[in-house]
Amino acid sequence: MVKGKLYCSQDNFRGQKILVIAKYSGKELELEEHGDLSKFPLQSTPGLELDKKYLNESQAIAFYLSNECLKGGPESFAQAQVLQWMCFADQDLLPLIFNHVFPILELMPKPANYEDNSKTLFKHLEHLNAHLKLKTFFVGEKITLADIWICLDLVMLMQHGLVKEDRDKYTYLLRWFQTIVNQKIVKEVIGEVVLCEKLQPLKKGSIV
Repeated sequence: MVKGKLYCSQDNFRGQKILVIAKYSGKELELEEHGDLSKFPLQSTPGLELDKKYLNESQAIAFYLSNECLKGGPESFAQAQVLQWMCFADQDLLPLIFNHVFPILELMPKPANYEDNSKTLFKHLEHLNAHLKLKTFFVGEKITLADIWICLDLVMLMQHGLVKEDRDKYTYLLRWFQTIVNQKIVKEVIGEVVLCEKLQPLKKGSIV
């Protein structure tokens, strides 16, 4: 196994994506939660130190660590599709999830456009659900970066922002989500995902 260091806190979901990807790709990463970031180009986390190379930004790190299968296989179009879904997850989906869930957890006040934000989020979930109607994974027939990326972006929403009544509207998305979070490698990193039963504030001292 190739060994490297990941500079990131253990509970950082972006870091968890990288740890999952490293395990799938046969690369061993040691977690550095309080390491010196001055060696990295952006001096931020997550930061990867591997083979005397230093990278910031989770998408770049993921791509560097991934084997060909995770990137979508040898075809450039499939690889572009994987990147498309990763960009969608981070740029379109994730901000909506934050703005929907953080007010529920009382981590931020409810913004004036909260209802519009949530409507847009639900439209995106409908889009994901429709895409997965006849598919097991987002691109091709095996797990790729796209699945890992979208799944871990959705964990917070599934745990804190969607009760069963809402989840039941997205049957195919939920089936896919359960498939990914119950993969042995994913579970080793993120643990058991408990789905939301009630919308409620975060308990003091808890981590999202």
